[in-house]
Amino acid sequence: MRAEERALDREIDIVARTLAEHGPTRRSELARLVGARYWGPGRFGAALHVAVDEGRVVRLPRRTYGPDDAGVGDVTSSAAPR
Repeated sequence: MRAEERALDREIDIVARTLAEHGPTRRSELARLVGARYWGPGRFGAALHVAVDEGRVVRLPRRTYGPDDAGVGDVTSSAAPR
């Protein structure tokens, strides 16, 4: 595996773990939380895109992203009144 592929895999992991910890998060806040400004041009967008394609992250309305389907279900079901 090339260094660029390893870096992308690491960035995808960071995005997925951050969403698992914080729950659904707006794109701009997610970028801040993961320190995307230090990744280089276009790297955050690429990592986020691949994470969605791989099903590790889900895209929600209003430029918001959440953890994979299981994580989103956990967040929404625990917040719903019973």
